[in-house]
Amino acid sequence: IRMVLGTRRFNMPERFSRRLILSTDDFQATDPGSQEFDPVQGLLEQLRKLYLALEPQLDACRALAVCSPNPREGKSTLAINLAILAAHEMGQKVVLVDMNLRTPELASLLDREPRPGVTDVDGTFDCAGLLVETHVPGLELLHAGALIDRPGKLLASGVVGTIKKQLVDRGYLAIFDTSPINTSVDGRLVAAEMDGVITVVKLQTTKKTQLATYYQQLKGCRMLGVVCNYDEFWIPHWIYRLL
Repeated sequence: IRMVLGTRRFNMPERFSRRLILSTDDFQATDPGSQEFDPVQGLLEQLRKLYLALEPQLDACRALAVCSPNPREGKSTLAINLAILAAHEMGQKVVLVDMNLRTPELASLLDREPRPGVTDVDGTFDCAGLLVETHVPGLELLHAGALIDRPGKLLASGVVGTIKKQLVDRGYLAIFDTSPINTSVDGRLVAAEMDGVITVVKLQTTKKTQLATYYQQLKGCRMLGVVCNYDEFWIPHWIYRLL
């Protein structure tokens, strides 16, 4: 798959721009007679296309890593919005797993207080007891847990495989948010355990050399496709009615 996802921050409704995360209210259809372009609905349509491109592989790929070469490329936001769409509109039973143990973001993006999570799981512990509900029915969150000194050592210990197996065995679609691949070994250790990897890059920001390094780091992983994400693009409203 190769998708282009744009949010047009300058033109998003203020209620959405402040959070960038979909709510269940955003799924309400707009007036079909309206001639105005609705950027939130436009974003939703792109997410639907992404999900439908992934859907044929979801029987075999129940644990997905959302990865990016560098920080601030929209990886965590995409992971959350894709999970919300899968749970709310597609009827999937979904868990978001925050595997970014150095700078976890999912709790703050979902407006949740930090809780015990990944760093509290070991080879014998049942992680299902750590799942917390979100604002979307059918979507749960496994927090990163307390910050630790050597997250790479924990991730190399088998905890990723333990969490993956427990969630998949319970019928969840598990979406793992990772550390940026080019900044530490953590993300590679997570991606190596997954059924598939979704790559997120930021147009006009992510460099070819950085992407080449990224793919070298993830050599051997099952790459499902690339989402080209960018925050702003300067296209007048009237053009969208012609697309």
